[in-house]
Amino acid sequence: MKKAVGITAGVVIVLAAGWLGATWYTGKRIEAEAPARLEEANQKLADALAGMGFGITIKQIDYERHFFTSQARYGISLAKGPGGPDDLPQGTAEFVSQIQHGPFPLGAVTRGRVMPALAFVHAELAANEDLKPLFELTQGATPLWSDTIISYNGDSTGTAGLAPIEFSKDGDVLKFSGAHAEGSYVRATQGTQGHMAIDRITLDATKNEQPVKLDMAGLAFDVDTRMGQFGLGIGTSSALVERIDIQNPDTNTQVALQGLGYTVALTESGSNLNLDAGYRVGQIQVNGKDFGKGQASLKFERLDGKAVNELSKLYNQIIREAGESGGESDAASPVLTDARRQALMQLGRQLLAGNPSMRLDPVSWQTAKGESRLALTIDLTKLPDPDAAAPAGEGMQAMLRQAIKRIDAQVALSKPMMQELIAQYMQGQGLDAQQASAEADDQVRSLSGMAEMLNLGKNDGDKLVASFQYADGKASLNGNEMPADELFNSMLGGLGDDDEEETSAADGALLSALDPVVVGGILDEAGFTYETGAGEQGYPLMTIEPGDSGASSLRIEFNDCDIENACDDLLLRASFASQQPVALQVLNEWNLRNRWARAYLDTDNQAVLEMDVNAYGGIGNSGADYLIRTFLAAVPLFAEALSNTSR
Repeated sequence: MKKAVGITAGVVIVLAAGWLGATWYTGKRIEAEAPARLEEANQKLADALAGMGFGITIKQIDYERHFFTSQARYGISLAKGPGGPDDLPQGTAEFVSQIQHGPFPLGAVTRGRVMPALAFVHAELAANEDLKPLFELTQGATPLWSDTIISYNGDSTGTAGLAPIEFSKDGDVLKFSGAHAEGSYVRATQGTQGHMAIDRITLDATKNEQPVKLDMAGLAFDVDTRMGQFGLGIGTSSALVERIDIQNPDTNTQVALQGLGYTVALTESGSNLNLDAGYRVGQIQVNGKDFGKGQASLKFERLDGKAVNELSKLYNQIIREAGESGGESDAASPVLTDARRQALMQLGRQLLAGNPSMRLDPVSWQTAKGESRLALTIDLTKLPDPDAAAPAGEGMQAMLRQAIKRIDAQVALSKPMMQELIAQYMQGQGLDAQQASAEADDQVRSLSGMAEMLNLGKNDGDKLVASFQYADGKASLNGNEMPADELFNSMLGGLGDDDEEETSAADGALLSALDPVVVGGILDEAGFTYETGAGEQGYPLMTIEPGDSGASSLRIEFNDCDIENACDDLLLRASFASQQPVALQVLNEWNLRNRWARAYLDTDNQAVLEMDVNAYGGIGNSGADYLIRTFLAAVPLFAEALSNTSR
């Protein structure tokens, strides 16, 4: 019996001694490796923030090692870099780490981890004079904390949290529910898995000069990546917001978005990379009216992995040097040197080696009335040997033209859906349901007719459809061939000569509104005489001399204008005085053939030809010129149709 007790006691003593020895060794190892890990962390921060104009530095302030535990204190501070902002926060944020030594740290055991571990670390942001205002917002609780179990092989798992915050200033109140995160890290693959959830963020700024109330609920962020063979993170990441409510008390506007999120996946296939990104919104409501839901899917396939990595490195280097120079470089030491330009061209060639493709399919929006969709595919191809004879117009534009192998675009717009959305918007602007519906119907009919007239689309039942194809140097729009040179000059004109670029920029300038100066310039170039006055609502009104057009009056009415007479809408109107009544059949036949401009009889039974030009969302300068000239050219044609037909 005594022998058995002695053996048992000996075993216990040996195990205890082994545990104590392992604990002592673990504590010593942690202390010895801490400086190297700190240096590694600082280097990663420096790389990540290169070119940002500031840096983040972590310093070890204190380290106390005991037998079973150790305590470390670290300071984090911001440092201004070249070209950085002058108003960076001063002071130091301090973190305190309580380290429990392995092989069986109590914090790990109480969390169900019974296998040996290097350490359990509880870290939290510590209160100091610099962070006093932040701790006041959290009512004394630490704003940030984490619990981490670290294995002997460098793997780790842990949880972290952000404390709830309530912040008030000048009547505005921001509330943050706090956040909880959990994740793991595998050192061998540099793999990271993580999930963070935020219950709610609210902002009440209704007492502000521009009042708004915001409520975001159910925020979630996920990541699952590992280091790939090309030095890039391979895996998935996603974000989701269950609901966002926005209110504007001044305009009594309420907007609600549900299911707003994205998912991105980067994968490897041999020597290539593939990217798959998806975006969606589950529902949009404005003042209780359903404006539908949408989604978009973007895919890049067969991207050369080495080229992507080298492009990423070169891009980061250029950005870093540009940041260090304050965004300025002189001729003696330019950031984008000739050598780097050549490197970019070479990497561009390498990127095309795998014949990559880009697909945008689908981009869709759906309501109860229908669905509109866009599908776009662009296939690229490997460029010829750079030593081969260069084509005419050699340069970036020529290279891009050679790189594009095929383009296929399909668009299908649901006219009932567009009518519903426009009508709901018009109701929000104050029109009653019947007026809004009629206005929406007119706008969709005008859009459909204009699209057909300009060969930008075709009417197919309750859809407005369009298609574009390019392959083997030939292009077609809605089945009609178009010159490929014209296509590429339009797409890539900005990469041509300076003179061409200036001309292209002037012609393609996007106008956010139309005013009498712009329209007057178009009329001057077209050779028309006109006078500018004001209409009944005070908006600009341009009266054009009809001349021999056959019209009794020509005018352009400006609508939806601001105080500077920048207007969103033009109404082009031609009136025709006739001694004989105009047959409705004449008007109907005209409208069937020319749906872009509507013909009708006014209250005096006189024929009227009208056309809308909208700048909502922007209109090209050349586009406005073309539409106005087209209407003016149609006036004598309509007058001839009236004179050749009697009731």
